[in-house]
Amino acid sequence: MALVQLMDKLSPGNAQRASSWGWDANSDPCNGNWKGVTCDTSAQHVKKIVLDQLNLTGTLDAASLCKAKSLLVFSSNENGVAGDLSKDISNCKQLTHLYLRGNGFTGNLPGSLSKMSNLKRVDVSNNDLSGELPEKMSRISGLLTFFAQNNQIRGVIPEFDFSKLVEFNVSNNDLSGPIPNVNGRFNQSSFLGNPSLCGTPLPNSCPPAPPSKKNKNKFLIYSGYIILGLILLLLLAIFMIKRKKGKEEKAIRESKGEKSSNSGGSSELKIGGNRSEYSITSAESGSKNGQRFNWGSRLSVAGKVAEAMAFMHDILRDNGIAHGNLKSSNILLNKDMDPCVSEYGLMVIENQDKSFVAQTDSVKNIDPTGGRAYSTFKVDIYGFGVILLELLTGKLVQNSGFDLARWVHSVVREEWTVEVFDRTLISEGASEERMVNLLQVALKCISPSPDARPSMSQIVQMINSIKEDEERSISSDE
Repeated sequence: MALVQLMDKLSPGNAQRASSWGWDANSDPCNGNWKGVTCDTSAQHVKKIVLDQLNLTGTLDAASLCKAKSLLVFSSNENGVAGDLSKDISNCKQLTHLYLRGNGFTGNLPGSLSKMSNLKRVDVSNNDLSGELPEKMSRISGLLTFFAQNNQIRGVIPEFDFSKLVEFNVSNNDLSGPIPNVNGRFNQSSFLGNPSLCGTPLPNSCPPAPPSKKNKNKFLIYSGYIILGLILLLLLAIFMIKRKKGKEEKAIRESKGEKSSNSGGSSELKIGGNRSEYSITSAESGSKNGQRFNWGSRLSVAGKVAEAMAFMHDILRDNGIAHGNLKSSNILLNKDMDPCVSEYGLMVIENQDKSFVAQTDSVKNIDPTGGRAYSTFKVDIYGFGVILLELLTGKLVQNSGFDLARWVHSVVREEWTVEVFDRTLISEGASEERMVNLLQVALKCISPSPDARPSMSQIVQMINSIKEDEERSISSDE
């Protein structure tokens, strides 16, 4: 029987004495007059075991003790019980009172003590305990008494629920650091004899605590966000100033009767028109200047936008800042026809589901599989894939309600791939093989599975490979 084994460990070599106390495997603890054992009124379950001042000199077998599932009270005060208090003590789920005062217990109080949610009174004072008090003692919400004075316990005092404790004493140990807020319920006698302990109610105040590494990291992170935000605002301000200046210059030219040109400022990458062609229009949705995109120009734009996005993704990934609203109207062309990605990071994504789509002014240009739930970096990949489709097909999705991705998928499924390409490209003799290769890149970007989409750096490699093939072909033709 487990309780007999408990007594064998508590009183080794004293089997005769244990037998005289009634602790015998041939008898029942509730009906055999076992010394110190109290059962319930039905004499079926052990409720208390009180073994105070019996000169016990062994060890406490907590595993055997806790076989008594209904045990509420265990007391072994003023004995010579030694060794560690085993973590198995937490198996005494119903235990409310644990008294081990005046023994020779050593080592740490087990962390599993904090799992004993029914504990009301704990007394482990006058032992040789060392180590630290369990950090999560606050889990024992109903604890009323905790005595641990006259040991060698070190470390800080955990956050007990001092609003409910009625008895508390950790004096004469080796505790250090500030005393938690005890709500004025305990005086200095509960904490004396700990030279490194400080704060109320002791007379010695604590020195100012240095900023923690955690707080320092938070400060650096928030500072980084603030600086990044300021940079984005500065870039936006510069863009708006240039745009305003361009309008003023245009007004001056028009007032002088000069023809509007595209020599300054930025141009919007716009696709469409009745002839299904690419054209450059001034940022002021203005007149065409007659310049058209051939296959080489479109491939160049695709490569440069991919490189720009790959660079931004790389330096801002740790901060979680993607573009968030990548579409053709946010790609501007300077006077040298080099693409510039605008509005990076200005898109605020509030929802994390498919309602994200409705928050943009370009329903069909945003990843329909969701917003931040799949990472806005993956949404950027989808948006770039749509831009590639616009470059290849000559069809504009912006504000048109046209589901370009679905249309391309339907045509490709019917094995009419060549039908998706802009007639202008076909008529100028652009390489169908390289257009198909770029189309494959676009289809990977708009994959329904965000995880299947390539990264921007991978996209750059794929487009560069197509550009190299194009350059080799031109060189061979010459």
